[in-house]
This record gives sequence, C-alpha cells and structure tokens, in this order.
Amino acid sequence: MANVLQDVWADVLTAVSATVPAERFNLWFRNTELLSHDDDAFHVGVPNAFVGEWLQEHFNEVVSAAVGHVTGREVRVRFVVSPTLYRHTHEQELREKQDLVESIDSSLPHAKSSGETLGRVYALDDFVVGACNRLAYAACRHVAADRDRSLNPLLIQGAVGLGKTHLLKGICAKWNEENDGRALYLSGESFTNQFLASLQHNSLDGFRRKFRDIGLLALDDLQFLAGKPATQDEFLQVYNFLMDLGKQIVFATDSHPKEVARLREALTTRLVSGMTVRVDAPAYETRLAILRGKVGERSVLVPEEVLSFIAENVRGSVRELEGAATTLVATATLAGEKIDLVTARRAVASLMPGLEAHVDVDRILEVVSRAYHVGVDDVRSTRRHKSVALPRHVAMYLARELTDMSWKEIGRHFGRSNHTGALFAHRKIAAALDTDPLLADRVKRIRCELGV
Repeated sequence: MANVLQDVWADVLTAVSATVPAERFNLWFRNTELLSHDDDAFHVGVPNAFVGEWLQEHFNEVVSAAVGHVTGREVRVRFVVSPTLYRHTHEQELREKQDLVESIDSSLPHAKSSGETLGRVYALDDFVVGACNRLAYAACRHVAADRDRSLNPLLIQGAVGLGKTHLLKGICAKWNEENDGRALYLSGESFTNQFLASLQHNSLDGFRRKFRDIGLLALDDLQFLAGKPATQDEFLQVYNFLMDLGKQIVFATDSHPKEVARLREALTTRLVSGMTVRVDAPAYETRLAILRGKVGERSVLVPEEVLSFIAENVRGSVRELEGAATTLVATATLAGEKIDLVTARRAVASLMPGLEAHVDVDRILEVVSRAYHVGVDDVRSTRRHKSVALPRHVAMYLARELTDMSWKEIGRHFGRSNHTGALFAHRKIAAALDTDPLLADRVKRIRCELGV
C-alpha cells in the first residue's frame, strides 16, 4: 500500500512541478507525502501546521488540479501534519542548529589552555605513570574499561600542564573503541562559547541535542565556568540529564571545586559527590620516564646523563619537560650541535628555576591571580572581600619570601601607603600555613609554578 501511495503522489508532484516554479516547488513540496486517499479526499502529509496552512491557502487549487489530472476524478485535498515528516524535519533543524553553534565556537579565538592539543592523539597507554598520578590513572582506566559508573562523577584535580587533558582524552579514545554511546570531550571554554552562541541564534535545542545520545561527557578546564551564572545553570541541566540516564561524567579542574571562587554551591556539591583524584608534579623518576618517552627513538641524540640533568632541574609541569626534550632534539637536528651538559644547560636554561636570577613580584601577582581565578587589579585593590583578600595576602607573603623587596616596597606595590598591610599579611599567612592544609597545598603549588 505504501508503494502505491508513493507512486500516486510522485505522479501528482510531477504534474504540480509543471505549473509551479522550481524554487517554490522545492521549498514547499519537497517534504510532503501522501498519507491516504479515497473517493472523496486526498490526505497529504506535511512537516508542520504552518506548511499545511500555507499550502492550503496558496496551492490548494494547483494540487487539486494535479490530483484530478492523475486520478481522472475531482476530489478534495487536505493537508495534515505527518508524524514521520515532523520528526525528520525537527531532527534536521536540530542538526543544523548544532552545526551552527559548533562552527561559531570553532571560529572563535580560544585562549591557550590545557584543552589546546593541536591535533595530538592521546591514549591512556601512552600516559607515564608515577606516584604523582597513579591513583588518577587507575581511576581513568576503570572508567574507560569497566564502565560500571561506580566512579561517577570522576573529578581530576591538578595544576596546569600535569596531564589532565591527556587523561580525559585518553578516556574518550578508549571509550569510543566500543559502541556504547560515544564519548564527548569539551573544554569549559568551548561549552561556554557554544551555549552563548545557541542563545544568540535561538538554537538552544540544537546545543542540547549534542548531549542526547552520548555515553560519557569529559569536561576539561571546569574552572572556566566560574563567574558565569547562566552557563553554570545550563551545565547543571546537562549534568542532571546525563546522571538521570546513568551516563558517565568526568571533569578536570586546576583547583578543588570548593576553592574555585564564583562557582555555585549547587554545582560544587555535585562535582564532589563522586570520586576526586589529584595529579601532582612528577617526581624525579617520573620526570626521567617522561623525557625518555618524549625523546623516543631519537635517544641516540641525547645522552642519558643529559636526560638525568634535565629531570633533576626541570621540576615544573609535564609540558615543560616535553618542551625541554623537544628543544634538545631540535638543537641536535636543526643546529647540528652535539648535545652535552653544557649545550643542554644553555638550551633549556629558561625552564630551570635554579638558573633564574630572582622571582619578580609581577610574576608572583600573575601566578597567584591565576591560581585564585581573580584579576591582578583585584589583588592590588583595596577590596576586603575574602575572594580577593586571601590571594592578596598570599601574594604579599610570597613577595616577602621570594624577593628582596622591603616591607614598605611591598606595601607600595599593593597600593598601600605604609608597610603595616604587608607585615600583617605575611604574619597571617605564615601562621595559617601550619593549620590550614588546603592553604598550604595551594601555596606549595604556586611556589612550584614559580619554580621555587
């Protein structure tokens, strides 16, 4: 019966196309079908009521004449919404809207972040495991392989450049090896950009569609959502939707959610409701293994004593280690220099804190501001709110500890007329470091990033 209806309607459309311009024909008749017909009426399916009303008003006579030409009798034509065409058209609109917001996001200039990968392929098997990340790695392998949702959500916390993105993308790659609902990786910045683009272009349903059929969501740089209430509300909806369906969620952030200023409590409580794991700066053995893995087959160009020297002195992030290895290999292959300890020291001097002359107070301000997700101007202001007062005190403390500045100079640099503010801040932080493990850990990570 269905084939008969298709053949009849194809003949009718051929007759209609002979009298209607091609552009208008494609616009109004492309998504139509014959649902049923009898001696009295033809019931023509359309994707929505608007199309049906338009065809009834503007093309009823044309279609009726074409039906009469094909059937040899005069019958009424009625346009009704077809469930099949409605679903098909709606899905197509959602796909187009989703493509729109994704294309807008991809055209925006993204800030350099841990989500920036430049096409690099990440796999869990390539991740260098050490005491600093062993638990995080084991949790990620469990999520990717066992899929029992026992670690849901999984939150990975660690400073910039320690491998969080590698773990998240490795989970997605492992997950997508099997057909169990695809894994979707997004950075916090990309989620925000796509959400805002969907609001601007009235395509929020298209944005939400991308989360409908996934099995796992990996959201990187969660801290990017801080201070964006509307984006946090939307993410809460996505989170609740996925959790209600039993889907796996994995986050990565550079600070514990409770330490991220301007992150809503409703979101924070959900983030810490599963398992939280840390990735810390690698120890010497792990740093050496990372260097060996990065140098790989070109190890003949870089003596073991040079790798040991780099591992001993470059104590920052994994990215710095990889950058050091890349620099060494490039020095050997491009400049034609023999790699020895003297060459290595010169090539990667900027990555070795022991070779730095001093730590600048502006550098301290920059790192502290980034660690607490506040602006440098806020830290140097006179505002007393805890969200800026604490990072200000930490910056003053570190300025005294790591620079040659006097109390008065530190106070003046932070907009104070005398030295008492700096002295008070130093005493307060020094005392708190013995009683507040979260603060002690934060200051330790800041010093690590400063290279001291």
